[in-house]
Amino acid sequence: MGVLEKIAAKMTAHLDASSVASPKYAQLYEQILRAIEQGQWKPGDRLPPDSEFARVLPISLGTVQKALNMLANHGVIARRHGHGTFVADAATPEEEIRHFHFVAGTEGHHLPVYVRVLSVEATNASGPWAKFLVEDNEFVCVTRIISVNLEFQTYSQVYLSRERFGFFLDMPLRELDRAAFNYMLSTRFNAPTLHTVQYFRAKEIPSNVCSTIGVKDGSTGVQWEVYGYTYREAPISYQCVYIPPATGRLQIGTPPNG
Repeated sequence: MGVLEKIAAKMTAHLDASSVASPKYAQLYEQILRAIEQGQWKPGDRLPPDSEFARVLPISLGTVQKALNMLANHGVIARRHGHGTFVADAATPEEEIRHFHFVAGTEGHHLPVYVRVLSVEATNASGPWAKFLVEDNEFVCVTRIISVNLEFQTYSQVYLSRERFGFFLDMPLRELDRAAFNYMLSTRFNAPTLHTVQYFRAKEIPSNVCSTIGVKDGSTGVQWEVYGYTYREAPISYQCVYIPPATGRLQIGTPPNG
């Protein structure tokens, strides 16, 4: 039995068992999301055409499209005109790296970045990550130095649930040097980062960070916090980056024609 047929059976059973059922589009939304969470449809997979949903399921085409459009609005799937509907995929490693880049001059030339992992540790320390990843009390902390054009270094710490992502504790550091975390979370754990909330503020860089990235103790830089969310708006990762004074401009995102 295919994924669509399983969804049809579950929806039919639910409709038969309940006289006050939730709206059909909401039921379909939930069933598709659950199938994706369970890995029955994986990031990048193409979903059946809208008409096939309507043919197999006990609902109309309009109801199918309403559910699919809601999933697209929430970043779970991508609707590509003329190509079909796909489970939202994480950025490729190259694309992910481009989201963390500085540009030089007015031409917007991208400066290359080089990543080195310093440590991967288990921790139960409290901090913003503990308040954000509220369902966990043990975490994996990945500490990295990201060199920009070999001119200056930034300091990054990524926090993840140890229960779910303890795998990283066993990875060789040299392999992690080449890893794109969002891409790995998506492909290995079916946990793509669908959107982020980011905060920037000027702040004195902690003394231990200053010594690690080679800037004067007491220097003021930028603290960049990134809160990552996956399916059902569930928190998935917390990252804190310290950026020292630098001549380059940090670009967030990619221009429409970039």
